[in-house]
Amino acid sequence: MYNAFLSESDDHPLKADGLNLCGDQFLEVFRNTGNDNDISQAITAYEQAAACLSPDDPRLGVFLHDIGIGYLERYDRLEWLNDLETAITTMKIVTADEHTDLPASLDNLGISFCRRFKRIGDLDDLSEAI
Repeated sequence: MYNAFLSESDDHPLKADGLNLCGDQFLEVFRNTGNDNDISQAITAYEQAAACLSPDDPRLGVFLHDIGIGYLERYDRLEWLNDLETAITTMKIVTADEHTDLPASLDNLGISFCRRFKRIGDLDDLSEAI
Protein backbone atom coordinates (compact mmCIF):
# COMPACT_ATOMS: atom_id res chain seq x y z
CA MET A 1 0.00 0.00 0.00
CA TYR A 2 2.84 2.40 0.88
CA ASN A 3 4.41 2.16 -2.58
CA ALA A 4 1.03 2.75 -4.22
CA PHE A 5 0.73 6.11 -2.50
CA LEU A 6 4.32 7.03 -3.37
CA SER A 7 3.58 6.55 -7.05
CA GLU A 8 0.80 9.16 -7.01
CA SER A 9 1.54 12.80 -7.83
CA ASP A 10 1.97 15.06 -4.78
CA ASP A 11 -1.23 16.93 -5.59
CA HIS A 12 -3.36 13.75 -5.68
CA PRO A 13 -6.09 14.29 -3.07
CA LEU A 14 -5.43 11.00 -1.26
CA LYS A 15 -1.62 10.90 -1.30
CA ALA A 16 -0.92 12.93 1.85
CA ASP A 17 -3.59 11.20 3.92
CA GLY A 18 -2.57 7.79 2.60
CA LEU A 19 1.10 8.32 3.42
CA ASN A 20 0.22 9.59 6.89
CA LEU A 21 -1.94 6.51 7.44
CA CYS A 22 0.99 4.34 6.35
CA GLY A 23 3.11 6.17 8.92
CA ASP A 24 0.52 5.34 11.58
CA GLN A 25 0.64 1.68 10.56
CA PHE A 26 4.45 1.53 10.61
CA LEU A 27 4.42 3.18 14.06
CA GLU A 28 1.91 0.65 15.38
CA VAL A 29 3.99 -2.24 14.05
CA PHE A 30 7.07 -0.71 15.70
CA ARG A 31 5.22 -0.46 19.01
CA ASN A 32 4.32 -4.15 18.77
CA THR A 33 7.60 -5.55 17.48
CA GLY A 34 10.30 -3.04 18.44
CA ASN A 35 11.76 -3.32 14.94
CA ASP A 36 13.92 -0.23 14.37
CA ASN A 37 13.24 -0.28 10.63
CA ASP A 38 9.51 0.21 11.24
CA ILE A 39 9.97 3.43 13.22
CA SER A 40 12.28 4.78 10.53
CA GLN A 41 9.68 3.93 7.88
CA ALA A 42 7.00 5.65 9.97
CA ILE A 43 9.06 8.84 10.14
CA THR A 44 9.75 8.73 6.40
CA ALA A 45 6.07 8.21 5.58
CA TYR A 46 5.04 11.05 7.91
CA GLU A 47 7.61 13.41 6.38
CA GLN A 48 6.54 12.49 2.85
CA ALA A 49 2.91 13.09 3.78
CA ALA A 50 3.66 16.53 5.22
CA ALA A 51 5.71 17.43 2.15
CA CYS A 52 2.59 16.96 0.00
CA LEU A 53 0.74 19.71 1.86
CA SER A 54 0.83 23.44 1.38
CA PRO A 55 1.84 25.56 4.38
CA ASP A 56 -1.74 26.72 4.86
CA ASP A 57 -3.30 23.23 4.75
CA PRO A 58 -5.28 22.63 7.97
CA ARG A 59 -3.92 19.06 8.19
CA LEU A 60 -0.31 20.21 8.44
CA GLY A 61 -0.34 20.59 12.22
CA VAL A 62 -1.55 17.03 12.70
CA PHE A 63 1.02 15.69 10.26
CA LEU A 64 3.85 17.61 11.93
CA HIS A 65 2.71 16.33 15.31
CA ASP A 66 2.96 12.78 13.95
CA ILE A 67 6.50 13.49 12.72
CA GLY A 68 7.46 14.73 16.18
CA ILE A 69 5.99 11.61 17.82
CA GLY A 70 7.92 9.40 15.42
CA TYR A 71 11.21 11.07 16.28
CA LEU A 72 10.43 10.99 20.00
CA GLU A 73 9.64 7.28 19.86
CA ARG A 74 12.82 6.56 17.92
CA TYR A 75 14.79 8.56 20.48
CA ASP A 76 13.24 6.49 23.26
CA ARG A 77 14.40 3.34 21.48
CA LEU A 78 17.83 4.31 20.12
CA GLU A 79 18.71 7.40 22.20
CA TRP A 80 19.94 9.40 19.22
CA LEU A 81 20.10 12.98 20.47
CA ASN A 82 19.48 14.32 16.96
CA ASP A 83 16.08 12.58 16.98
CA LEU A 84 15.17 14.31 20.22
CA GLU A 85 16.28 17.67 18.81
CA THR A 86 14.11 17.10 15.74
CA ALA A 87 11.13 16.11 17.89
CA ILE A 88 11.47 19.33 19.90
CA THR A 89 11.88 21.52 16.82
CA THR A 90 8.87 19.93 15.14
CA MET A 91 6.68 20.12 18.25
CA LYS A 92 7.58 23.80 18.66
CA ILE A 93 6.29 24.50 15.15
CA VAL A 94 3.05 22.64 15.90
CA THR A 95 2.42 24.45 19.18
CA ALA A 96 3.10 27.86 17.60
CA ASP A 97 0.09 27.40 15.31
CA GLU A 98 -3.53 26.88 16.21
CA HIS A 99 -3.60 23.12 16.24
CA THR A 100 -6.68 20.99 16.73
CA ASP A 101 -4.99 18.92 19.44
CA LEU A 102 -2.90 21.59 21.13
CA PRO A 103 -3.01 19.98 24.62
CA ALA A 104 -1.49 16.74 23.31
CA SER A 105 1.12 18.65 21.33
CA LEU A 106 2.10 20.72 24.36
CA ASP A 107 2.25 17.56 26.45
CA ASN A 108 4.56 15.86 23.94
CA LEU A 109 6.72 18.96 23.71
CA GLY A 110 7.04 18.95 27.50
CA ILE A 111 7.93 15.27 27.47
CA SER A 112 10.60 15.97 24.85
CA PHE A 113 12.11 18.75 26.95
CA CYS A 114 12.12 16.44 30.00
CA ARG A 115 13.91 13.75 28.05
CA ARG A 116 16.54 16.25 26.89
CA PHE A 117 16.97 17.57 30.43
CA LYS A 118 17.59 14.01 31.65
CA ARG A 119 20.06 13.49 28.81
CA ILE A 120 22.14 16.67 28.96
CA GLY A 121 21.11 18.32 32.24
CA ASP A 122 20.31 21.80 30.91
CA LEU A 123 18.01 23.52 33.41
CA ASP A 124 16.47 25.59 30.61
CA ASP A 125 14.98 22.37 29.26
CA LEU A 126 13.39 21.68 32.62
CA SER A 127 11.93 25.20 32.67
CA GLU A 128 10.59 24.76 29.14
CA ALA A 129 9.02 21.44 30.12
CA ILE A 130 7.21 23.06 33.04
